Amino acid sequence: MGSALRYGYTALGDTVNLSSRLEGLNKDYGTHILVNETTYSAAKDDGYVFRELDLIRVKGKLQPVAIYELIGRAAENSVYGTPGEVRNRLDLFQRAHELYRKRRWEDAQEIVPDYSRQMARRWPVPRLLEALPGLSLR
Repeated sequence: MGSALRYGYTALGDTVNLSSRLEGLNKDYGTHILVNETTYSAAKDDGYVFRELDLIRVKGKLQPVAIYELIGRAAENSVYGTPGEVRNRLDLFQRAHELYRKRRWEDAQEIVPDYSRQMARRWPVPRLLEALPGLSLR
């Protein structure tokens, strides 16, 4: 875009729109960095740790988009703890997440208190766990 006398640079397209939406969703999910399936697939085998958070609907798309939180490097401490602590937390979260997706609310609710205790307010409880019917985390 622009002319011979004046240059204007901008980024356009689905990728930019999705990136903008993910950046805005960080506040809703209590996260710092959210990525989509493409970024996750490209980086997961390079020593980065992610947790799948949700499926979101994006305007103009027919299929939901999987979103992931970047936790950090696999062998390094992160804001969420040591690599061992992060692994334990991810395991608990993944179990609750799978039960949530299967609509096994009561089973997921049994895991959430353990997950919440381990987090010690350092790892946000995602919306999907807060959405469990009858659950009170406060």
